[in-house]
Amino acid sequence: MSNSGSIKIGGTNSGVKVYGIRCYSTAITILDAYNNYVYDSDNKGEIVSNNNIYTAGLIDIQKCRSKGDVIIIKGNLSKVLDRKTTKNGSNTDCDIERICIKDPSKNFTVTHGRIRKHG
Repeated sequence: MSNSGSIKIGGTNSGVKVYGIRCYSTAITILDAYNNYVYDSDNKGEIVSNNNIYTAGLIDIQKCRSKGDVIIIKGNLSKVLDRKTTKNGSNTDCDIERICIKDPSKNFTVTHGRIRKHG
């Protein structure tokens, strides 16, 4: 969340209780947010174990599959990921595989499919 003005918490219609807040002079990365979450949690070991999906610095798909449902998209995703590309200009050919470890009846594979940005 980015906010260049004041944050007002409270009032008769407020449904938020703030127990702690951190303020940063610059935006934090997703890794910074994750590290803060782990640091503040009582079950650090479990969180780290559940998020251990790397082998030699690369995402290990077998580790991902063992932890939960996985969607694998194979193809050149540069147009989808490029912020300058519009939704209509982001069409990309790809293969998609969904793996549901709790209910294999929900597994599927799409070959020679096409995806684009959403929204």
